[in-house]
Amino acid sequence: MIFPFSHDTLMILNIILASIHILLSIIMLILIQTRVELPSYVLPLFLVISIIACILILLYSFDCKKMKMMM
Repeated sequence: MIFPFSHDTLMILNIILASIHILLSIIMLILIQTRVELPSYVLPLFLVISIIACILILLYSFDCKKMKMMM
């Protein structure tokens, strides 16, 4: 399946998702290192969001690769 986006759009989506993932990871690391009391659902929710972001980055990357091969 090919996503209905151009190569440039897919690369911008990858950059945005990676930036959000990095930002959320830094925030979580700071919260854990400073021993902030977090509700029990925060870490599992962060991990689920992180996994979804990585899967989307992977799919967008595969699609970009397919587009380059077809050109």
